[in-house]
Amino acid sequence: MHTGSCALVGQGILGWVTSEREPLWVELLCDGCVLAIARADKAEPKGCGFYLPIPAPLFDDGATVSVRIANTDEIIGQAITIQGEKSEEVSEEVSKPGEQKSTLLGEAFVDRGLMLRGWVFDTDHPEKHLTVFAVEHGMRIAQAQAEQKVYGVRGETHGFTLTLPPAIADGEVHSIHITDSSGRDLPGSPVDVCGRMEPLGEWFANKTSLTAAEREFLTHILNRLDRFNPGALLSYETWKSTFPAPRPLVKKNKKISLRVIGGSKEAVKKQKGVDIVFTDDADYTLILSRGDILDAYALCTMLSALKRVESETALLYADSECVVDGTVVPLLKPAWNRALFLGTDYLGPLLLPKAIAHNIPEPFGAYSAYRVRVLRYADENARILHLPEILSRTTGDCDRAARKEEVDKWLADLTQGAHTEEDGFGLRIRIDISNPPRVSIVIPTRDHADLLRRCLDSLEKTDYAPYEVLVVDNDSKEPEALAYLASLGKKPSTRVLTWPGAFNFSAINNFAAQKASGDILCFLNNDTEILHPEWLREMVSVLAANESVGCVGAKLLWPNHLVQHGGVIVGMHDLAGHVGNMWLCDEPGYMRRNQYLQEFSAVTAACMLTWRKLFLDLSGFDTVRFPVAFNDVDYCLRLRARGKKILWTPHARLMHHESASRGKDTLPHDKARSFREMLHFRTLWGTQEDRFYNPNLPLSTVTEPFLGLALPPRPRTLR
Repeated sequence: MHTGSCALVGQGILGWVTSEREPLWVELLCDGCVLAIARADKAEPKGCGFYLPIPAPLFDDGATVSVRIANTDEIIGQAITIQGEKSEEVSEEVSKPGEQKSTLLGEAFVDRGLMLRGWVFDTDHPEKHLTVFAVEHGMRIAQAQAEQKVYGVRGETHGFTLTLPPAIADGEVHSIHITDSSGRDLPGSPVDVCGRMEPLGEWFANKTSLTAAEREFLTHILNRLDRFNPGALLSYETWKSTFPAPRPLVKKNKKISLRVIGGSKEAVKKQKGVDIVFTDDADYTLILSRGDILDAYALCTMLSALKRVESETALLYADSECVVDGTVVPLLKPAWNRALFLGTDYLGPLLLPKAIAHNIPEPFGAYSAYRVRVLRYADENARILHLPEILSRTTGDCDRAARKEEVDKWLADLTQGAHTEEDGFGLRIRIDISNPPRVSIVIPTRDHADLLRRCLDSLEKTDYAPYEVLVVDNDSKEPEALAYLASLGKKPSTRVLTWPGAFNFSAINNFAAQKASGDILCFLNNDTEILHPEWLREMVSVLAANESVGCVGAKLLWPNHLVQHGGVIVGMHDLAGHVGNMWLCDEPGYMRRNQYLQEFSAVTAACMLTWRKLFLDLSGFDTVRFPVAFNDVDYCLRLRARGKKILWTPHARLMHHESASRGKDTLPHDKARSFREMLHFRTLWGTQEDRFYNPNLPLSTVTEPFLGLALPPRPRTLR
């Protein structure tokens, strides 16, 4: 059961509820009908705050409404009878800071990055628009007038937005009080803010050759970084001119022989820094799509990059841009990612030397099939390098049928029973498992019988066999949980193990791995829910496809079907971050990466498959440095150090109520432990470059992965 309260405020219900499940949704009911739904995620001293607007007709009818936790029968607080404008009573329990009685109503919360939002009015002077301040250590650092329109609030014009100065984005936690001009804290104040700005200020300070327009542009970003949304790519052209790719130093044009395949020779005749002789027996081959347009220095830049690696067996591709609905959009690519390429040809123009080109049969049939043959040879016999500089505008023209046929040939030689299917986005890889290995599904749990029951009940729809379930109980005390755990002994292929003591995710899973009988370990949180029968078959097939694969992760979703986990980017927030939090499950995502099997630097252990022998050889998760957090990312990075690949599949989908069982790190000792884990991670992996995330994309807390542009770009080194 949850504790909470609610009251009629203005034209809606304001309330709070204690919650260990994130995100928690609440519903407004009248005569059994749901009239509104909201997420309880607002800052509130006693729990998670929410505001539910009431439809206007109910004020005329004197209706009775109640609030419940969504999709349950659990009512929050007492039913409320609406009596139009006569009802002015406010619960003593709702949104009151400390013990001091206040006439302020409202809320304050962190919206994103350095932006604080909320609404407020004084019940003694409801017509007045208050001035609100952000205060740190007694000093006012931002202010705003509470006069923005907010639906459902009395008068509808008492909302505000506070923009904190960029100096706050230093990676530290700042406790910010939000007050009115009399110094009274708003409900929800203080709020904790933690952000990190990319090193634009340092770059800007060292620049001396900016034009006036560029200086004005950068000053604007520095002053309003939290509101600058490069995810919309609204300033891409200015960003591109402000942070241009370095040009090679050309003293004298270099003469080269070149063969062009796929595109037109006209596309390269105006190249600067090179004198081109076109011949079939060329030193270099350039593979283009029809309609590709090269930057004037593209060929010279790519040749200089190949010269730096001093290799005659290296194929090179670079970043591109394309036009979508009249807007120029950058295509900022990962380093070579074979699994992703099999699903979609993301590479753009290719430059390869004679040593590679002469080992591939002359192009016949479709150009897109020839590209697959080139990449197959290079993947098996040469180096495939990525230069993260935008050097072309590409169309991505492709004969999909011919490409599919060539990819199927490659897959058949890689893995028995592998083939592709068209799925609307590109090619989905399917792998038939002839001799399925046994899987041990490890589920740590403590109390919360409802979560565990839902997880195990959903597992029953799994169409893969054989597997066993190991439920590891970590000091459950609730009678309902103990009774349910006792009943699990009657379930076939289910064992209950006991791990007493303080919660240590790493130690619990390591203990279960020792007891497991399967060849494969599946680490699974008790707050997950299986969404389709073939989830495990999909993940096992990917893991077993090639001996180079060390670990496989799944697509995890919030209850609102936003992606909670679509792979992990190392370096986000100076730590690591999940991909996809701003994408819906079925959205393409950036360069359609939300829908393709692909390689990542890491995946989450909320649903992770790995070989048991490999896990034990690496001594499992690190129980000392990472008892609760970052153990999965650390394990993946150690796997990669051994030459193993980490794959993520969008075709295994689970619902994830993150930290619903364990809760958030709010107690002092939990915060201290969390800080130590972050310090250990930065010490071990702080300099790790994520090969699957482009240095032109942001790593700050102000924007999500793939939803912005780096300010400034990190070193655009060949990789």
